[in-house]
Amino acid sequence: MASSRREIQIGLFVLIGIVAVIVALLMLTDPGTFRGRINVSTAVGNAGGIRKGDPVQMRGVNIGRIRQFSIGPGGVVISLELEKEYPVPKDSHVLLKSNGLLGGMVADIAPGKSAERVEDGDVLPG
Repeated sequence: MASSRREIQIGLFVLIGIVAVIVALLMLTDPGTFRGRINVSTAVGNAGGIRKGDPVQMRGVNIGRIRQFSIGPGGVVISLELEKEYPVPKDSHVLLKSNGLLGGMVADIAPGKSAERVEDGDVLPG
């Protein structure tokens, strides 16, 4: 009876340790984990091969990633997850570009001149 209880305790300890390591790895491999994020969207007629997880850039700097997209009758609505530390003017617009020779895509934000910054839930023109 005592050895059975001991085995259960050891098993739970090992299981909790494995879960803790997995959670730590997931948090440490995502650079935006401890920074605030906002979600904005844009609509385009043709997404041209964009994929979930592709980078979002502004002036050549990675400031976020493609969170998801959906196809509708008017085109493709793309959800962008942006790191809050990079202020994006409200009058900015999004362009989809090729990201090098291998054919990957990037959502490039062309910054506007507005003093107002985008907020969570805003829509940027594509």
